[in-house]
Amino acid sequence: MESKRLRICITGAAGRIAYSLYSPLCSGYVFGPDVSLQLNLLDLKRNTQKLQGLLLELDDGAYPLLEKV
Repeated sequence: MESKRLRICITGAAGRIAYSLYSPLCSGYVFGPDVSLQLNLLDLKRNTQKLQGLLLELDDGAYPLLEKV
């Protein structure tokens, strides 16, 4: 069976609300365990350091469904 792939853009990606979405999204809870994800993170330029930290955290989470950020 062919797996599905979604490309999702999250605005305000460095914020608290968006942060609470990453684990359910990347673990397959939201779209199912057979849907791989490509995340586009969008935020203000002043939040660049927060986004870099978020990238490291997503990488450390070792989410198998997360293909690309």
